[in-house]
Amino acid sequence: MFRTFLPGKFTRHLDWCTAALQPGSYVDQEFKATQSDILYHVKSRGSEALLYILFEHQTTEDPVRYILSADLDREAVKSRVAMLSSERLRTKAMSVADQLKQEGEKEGEIKGRKIGVLVGSIQTLQRVLGKPVTPVDVLLKRSVNQLRRQHVLLQRQLR
Repeated sequence: MFRTFLPGKFTRHLDWCTAALQPGSYVDQEFKATQSDILYHVKSRGSEALLYILFEHQTTEDPVRYILSADLDREAVKSRVAMLSSERLRTKAMSVADQLKQEGEKEGEIKGRKIGVLVGSIQTLQRVLGKPVTPVDVLLKRSVNQLRRQHVLLQRQLR
């Protein structure tokens, strides 16, 4: 999982054979029902590194909201912007709209990464438990809630 989600320029310096799971947890008591964590110690070119993963357990999907969603009258916004007398203001307004669109795209990208982490975690747990590893393409066909349920079931088996 670390090799998949951490930059190669960082992970290539780590000696994965020395990776050792560390005892303990750093999650506050009030979040224990929704979060768990894992800490690894690994050697890195004559020094040492600590690799930390925080898992969030959810039973429902976070809603992703885009400011430029279908319920916004885009033509009305464009018309209003076109009526601005200052070219500088028109450019600024369109720049803000582009920024909002990019933020929405970024939210989608982040959600995709979260799904990727969940898929990687499921596969890692399957390996640790000695179970057959489900291919990525099969896991990606499942809903987020199905993935989360599978993840929770695998974690329970680990304990």
